Amino acid sequence: MYLARTFHRGNHKYSLRQSYFDEHRGTYSHRQIFDLGREPGRYIERLDERVICFAEPLEDAVAEASGKDPNILLEKLLWDFLPAEIRRIIGQFQKQTTPKLSPLTPTEKAEISRYVHIFDRRRLFYIRYGAVDQSRIYRVKDKLYRPLLFKSRDEKEYYIREMERALRPDELKKYIYVIFNLQQNFPQSYAAFMPEALAEEQTEDVFLEELCRLNDDSTFWQDEEEGQFLREHLQGYLISFFDSHFTRRSYDYDFYQSFRRAHRNFVWPQKKTAMTDEESSRIFGKKMTELKKMTLTELTRLFRKSAKEHHPDSGGKAEDFIKLLETFEILKANLRKK
Repeated sequence: MYLARTFHRGNHKYSLRQSYFDEHRGTYSHRQIFDLGREPGRYIERLDERVICFAEPLEDAVAEASGKDPNILLEKLLWDFLPAEIRRIIGQFQKQTTPKLSPLTPTEKAEISRYVHIFDRRRLFYIRYGAVDQSRIYRVKDKLYRPLLFKSRDEKEYYIREMERALRPDELKKYIYVIFNLQQNFPQSYAAFMPEALAEEQTEDVFLEELCRLNDDSTFWQDEEEGQFLREHLQGYLISFFDSHFTRRSYDYDFYQSFRRAHRNFVWPQKKTAMTDEESSRIFGKKMTELKKMTLTELTRLFRKSAKEHHPDSGGKAEDFIKLLETFEILKANLRKK
């Protein structure tokens, strides 16, 4: 499941979509799960400074489509729309280490060979290594393309679009030059690593030819139906190419990027609460063994009910409400670790 953002008549609209394998077409397609409209934040309810919940219709739609607990999934999908304080709290409980990837299975290798297009390979190769010269692209381990497996073309495009946000504005034109493999149209030896030295008008003509060729490539678009003009996912490349300029590489910036990749993030250790299981059971009205067996959805619903009872505005004690929040955060963190 993924968050899709479209631009129509000067406004952004958001929706949750899901990829699936279309047996009739023999390829991956996508369907809409929930229309979030222009303001996804209106489906997020803030119960307290440190606690939020999602609208029940949204939770139900995501649970039915995914078959999983919707809360963790929605926290990830709607991360940018969560209050800053909530993002900070959730970030404290997220694992900081990157899990070791297992070797690709024969099925995954077959999927990469069939559904990962050369255009996808060029984009991920540049984003990962920043290489203008892509002569070594087929030496890259296929694990780089694992995030694209079992996804529709629409989901792949939104995934790569999110990664492209890390690119500097002054390297966009060079990036587009590389991913459309424009160098193949020039005999000059420096075309592979110095596109800024080529004739600008000729480069633009070649780009438009390659753009139209990809626009008509049915093997790339999978289930996407051809429109009357340029496909939506390619329009951003067209605009960026003509709105930006080639710039020379900066040694200082390359050194900085190398240092930043090697730098390890430091995270302060989490504070431990001194609350006992007896106190937690009293606050929630359930035994701790029962609380630990609950799903996140069940726990959230119980928290909502208990929060109304213990909130100071409802006649409850502020001390009990704080303990309720602390216990809820701890139980949520334990669920995420499972």
